[in-house]
Amino acid sequence: MVIALCGGDKSSQTRDIKLAHQLVRELGIMNTTLSDFDPVTYLDDKDVIAEYIFQVIEGGDTEEMLIALGHIAEARGMGRIAQSAGLIRESSHETLTSDAQPS
Repeated sequence: MVIALCGGDKSSQTRDIKLAHQLVRELGIMNTTLSDFDPVTYLDDKDVIAEYIFQVIEGGDTEEMLIALGHIAEARGMGRIAQSAGLIRESSHETLTSDAQPS
């Protein structure tokens, strides 16, 4: 069973999490093991990638943008992207991780 919560932004995150817990209780699936969501798994098509990046841009969060770019780079192949951009793979990986600090 997959439950997808298509919520709002950071301002509604706490409310969305509470709603998710309520749904789990109501559906009686408390003992179900939940796995982490990995967007990279689904970024296998140019249209999907375009929609993903559009949604992140619309949110306006620079940190989320860096994370999304990292997901896309991972999905498309970090080495291939680095080579296309004339970068070293390791430096591009460091740039596109959640720990990166935009300047």
